[in-house]
Amino acid sequence: MHNAMRKSKIANPSIQVVIASKDYEELTLEELLREQLQLVTNFEHFTFEDSVPIEIRTLPQKEVNREKATAAAHVAITQVMALMARQKEDYLQFQKDNSNEDGDEKMSDSDDSDDSDDSWSSKRIRKEPDNDFIQISSFFSNLAKNIAFDVGFRVQGVQVDDDKHCWCPCGHCMLPWRKRFELNEILTEYKGDCGSRARFTPVGLMAHLKEKKKSCLLHYGVHIFLMELYGDLRGTGHKALFKVGDYNYKIAEAEENKEKKQLLDKAIRDLRAEEQKTFLLQQQIKQKDDQLREYREKMKEISPDRCEDIDHLIKNFDALGYNKHAIIPDSNVYDEEFIAKEKALNELIDATLKHLLYGNEEPNEDEKITITVPQSFDQEVFDINKVIDSEFQKWRKAKSGSKGRGKCLFVTGKFTKKFLHDWVVEYSAWNNMDTRKKNKEVIAIDKGGPTRQFLSQFWGQIELLAVPHTNKTLNKQHQIQLFSLHSGGLCPELNLNLEDGVRNATKGETEDIVAALNKRIDQYYRMVGLILFRSIVGKYSISSKVMGRFMRNVLLRNCEPRDKDKYPEPEVMIDCRQLGGNFKVEDLKNKTIREVSDDFGFDADEATSATKIDSDNFSTIFMQMAFVESRRRAIDAIKLGISLDGEIDLGLSKTPLVSSLSVCLQKNIQRRRMY
Repeated sequence: MHNAMRKSKIANPSIQVVIASKDYEELTLEELLREQLQLVTNFEHFTFEDSVPIEIRTLPQKEVNREKATAAAHVAITQVMALMARQKEDYLQFQKDNSNEDGDEKMSDSDDSDDSDDSWSSKRIRKEPDNDFIQISSFFSNLAKNIAFDVGFRVQGVQVDDDKHCWCPCGHCMLPWRKRFELNEILTEYKGDCGSRARFTPVGLMAHLKEKKKSCLLHYGVHIFLMELYGDLRGTGHKALFKVGDYNYKIAEAEENKEKKQLLDKAIRDLRAEEQKTFLLQQQIKQKDDQLREYREKMKEISPDRCEDIDHLIKNFDALGYNKHAIIPDSNVYDEEFIAKEKALNELIDATLKHLLYGNEEPNEDEKITITVPQSFDQEVFDINKVIDSEFQKWRKAKSGSKGRGKCLFVTGKFTKKFLHDWVVEYSAWNNMDTRKKNKEVIAIDKGGPTRQFLSQFWGQIELLAVPHTNKTLNKQHQIQLFSLHSGGLCPELNLNLEDGVRNATKGETEDIVAALNKRIDQYYRMVGLILFRSIVGKYSISSKVMGRFMRNVLLRNCEPRDKDKYPEPEVMIDCRQLGGNFKVEDLKNKTIREVSDDFGFDADEATSATKIDSDNFSTIFMQMAFVESRRRAIDAIKLGISLDGEIDLGLSKTPLVSSLSVCLQKNIQRRRMY
């Protein structure tokens, strides 16, 4: 009856103990402390930062699962079992000394009593030793996993009451720990429940254990556990292990005070360093704020539109938690780092060309890529669409595999590597009043200059490039525009716009005609990539209007918004703003990709259509879809041309050195963002 009452007291149903569903090894330090301390006084006000000393909050994981505690538990188990063996021997000797002549025990009247708290009954002695070992081992092995009951031993006591964080493992406050490891029955079996609710200092806990160990094996074992665990702390042992005021106590206290002083001195140094760091950071922030304000005012004088861009970016940066100072452009365009990268880039391009040209003989003059550009002396007649259409018709009319197909801008197949060699660009000039017959005397043969002039004119009109189509069914002319021009450079048309253009241009026509027009669009984009390649390896000027920052990253470095490690999110935001990214982040947050897809001209795929836009995925998902996937058709075709149909790889994305191509192309593309 007595045992049943004690067990009922420990497992009181009114005590609500919450045990996490995770295994012990999966719990974090904070989760462990919250679980093990949930019955302490004022736990409802428990906060990890305010309720736990800093030394405990910053414990490394190896200290949470303390190897030394496991060793101390083994010593405690050994000592407790040894004490039980001695008690059994003493009891048996007592029986022998007090037995009567008939061998009957004089203490037989007490055989059925187990209420005594200061001695072991005969029932206790008659239990199987193996069962004792299992239960004692379970209790103390799991005591090593209790990181809360001895917190006070592991702190320096810098803050008031820091060391007053100790609780008796056999008391009320450690019930959650016992429940997790199913130790309450062991506590009942060995009469260990002391009911303590006190919050001790280390000295107070040791005094409590010394008192209780006289009549309780578990308290005795806990005392041994702590003596072993903290016996060599700081080389002297924790002061709580000694009698207050004696020699050993004073030595241990002196070492503790010495460590405490070192900790305080370090804290003061760290605080001063942090204050200095904070001061410098505040100065830098103020300086950057001033620079941003000055930059905005300067742009306001130059162009109200640019000032509006800055205000728009600041709002979006704030909404996404980006550093708004990234909006300020670098002022030093050609610094030493840039010059070094430029030189390395030239050397690498030369080495790459030398390698690619090895075994690839220079074609004969009549086999080189030849471009004829009509030129008038009395008016500007370079028309990008006429020139490119002429090149396309020349390529289309030439037989597949013939030399004629290898002499135009739409070169394919085995002739593609001709782009590595010099071109022949002929500017034919005549008087419009004459018969328009070409006169060789007024044809400028390419010696470098005509190619440079052609590329300059080509890039100067690139935004006008369009694919022509005559709908013979409706007898109507159509132009499918391929690019749009923004302050941040050239941008290919949206996939959906190309599809709409083809659909409108081919109304009433056959599927073969539709397919041929789509193929021609892709060939035009590929041709742009070929000319871009030629401009790079030939070290010809490319206007920053043509190759803005965003397309530089996407086309030349294979860096897209989803690659935030290579293409930082704030940079993506700035670059896309210059490509017409006139949106407010706050208006898009918490909307799904599908909900915004129509407004930004892209098809939402199954993988992301239901994804809600937030600060974490704004660049990697929304910006990726709105500015890259929406133009994927054109981007892939241009990349095909840049790589000469996959024949070569300049290493623009793979070679770290050449990744500088994203910031410099022979001083022809501005290295830094300059409004």
